[in-house]
Amino acid sequence: MFIEFTLENVARGILSLICAFLVSYSVLPFVSKLAWKIGAVDIPDGKRRMHSEVIPRMGGLAIFIAYVVTATIFRSEEH
Repeated sequence: MFIEFTLENVARGILSLICAFLVSYSVLPFVSKLAWKIGAVDIPDGKRRMHSEVIPRMGGLAIFIAYVVTATIFRSEEH
């Protein structure tokens, strides 16, 4: 059950991190447009909100999509 730190496993881990970053970075503009379209934005009120302008609030969706894509691509064939 312990994962061995071989060169192949480390390289696979680094590639999966790079893949997740690239997918998240490329999906983020589409998710941002979707957030504006459906009104999922944070409107500053001067009390609790720290932003000075309206900010989209669906960045977690881009991270989730990146996770699913990366997990699908790099899934282990061993069961």
